[in-house]
Amino acid sequence: MAKLTYAQVSEVLKLDPETGRLLWRQRPTHLCKDEHQAKVWNSLYAGKEALYSINSAGYRTGCIFRSQQLAHRVVWLLHSGEWPTHNIDHINGTRTDNRIANLRAVTKAENLRNRALSSKNTSGVMGVHWSAKDERWIAAIIHDGRYIHLGSFVAFDDAVAARKGGEREYGFHPNHGRPA
Repeated sequence: MAKLTYAQVSEVLKLDPETGRLLWRQRPTHLCKDEHQAKVWNSLYAGKEALYSINSAGYRTGCIFRSQQLAHRVVWLLHSGEWPTHNIDHINGTRTDNRIANLRAVTKAENLRNRALSSKNTSGVMGVHWSAKDERWIAAIIHDGRYIHLGSFVAFDDAVAARKGGEREYGFHPNHGRPA
């Protein structure tokens, strides 16, 4: 199926940029079988929230003209007039927060530099772990697919400082490593 156009989407959906909510517009008759179907559709859906289901990855989703769409990508389309060519990052990490102020178009690499702390992390800081063999804290970072050793430290706080310095040096988002 061909990708929906801005004209098609904007004819049926309205964006509230302050809340990031998508609302169904009044459906014109030419998009329905007949006037009766348009009247029924409008009485049931016009003005109500669209694309509000939450998928297994935690993003809002729904169908437009029988085409499954992610709400944050539709919000970007309605805001910018174009489908995003890369990823859309939720700056605060809340996948259901589709306010324009919370979205940014980024590459996959940039998106990975704004991740939440994994639930499997045991130190509480991304990129810092305890080495039982060395009896030291290890700080490391991955940049452009390369593992970069930032140092080994007796003090946990020194390892954290090295990691935070690495994040600044390699352009990680300030929210990177936030609690999940």
